[in-house]
Amino acid sequence: ITGAIEETYDDSTIGLSPLANIFHQDTTIPNFISIMLGRSGDLDDFSDGMFTISEYIDGYENVGETTKMERYDPGVGLTRWSLLLDNISVNGKNVALNSSTEGTPKGKSIVVLDTGATQALVPQFLADAIYSGIPDAIWDEEDGYWVVPCNSSVDVRFTFGCVKFQNMIILVLVPEDASIIY
Repeated sequence: ITGAIEETYDDSTIGLSPLANIFHQDTTIPNFISIMLGRSGDLDDFSDGMFTISEYIDGYENVGETTKMERYDPGVGLTRWSLLLDNISVNGKNVALNSSTEGTPKGKSIVVLDTGATQALVPQFLADAIYSGIPDAIWDEEDGYWVVPCNSSVDVRFTFGCVKFQNMIILVLVPEDASIIY
């Protein structure tokens, strides 16, 4: 679509996102954004979060010195904000990864980064790997989701390249083929 607009109107900025236009308008500013999501209790009306353009959030300036993670494009028409996931471990045990997306290297998976969803859609094998080891967690066959005791936790670590990220909270994951219940 962008190419057709550029040809029709002879303008490379028409139809681009606001962020793309900001970076196009001022090429002297660094081309990045930062997003910090907050989390609060269920009864809170709001929680803190931050969004910046071309600047680091206070206290996170060292992020600019870390290894850059390149967006992964398997070349099959997926143009999402995605990364190649190298490893997941659950409570210290590695989970074998696979992907049904053509072009994905063997033993790896594609992760789509999404700041707007409260639940993550994951393959069933991953939801099972995460929740099956939690004491008293049960799979609800009829509704297609895991029922987990409220005070449960799990140690889930994601590896992208050589960088490991530990998830400090219980995940809200929904198998891709399950009905989502709100």
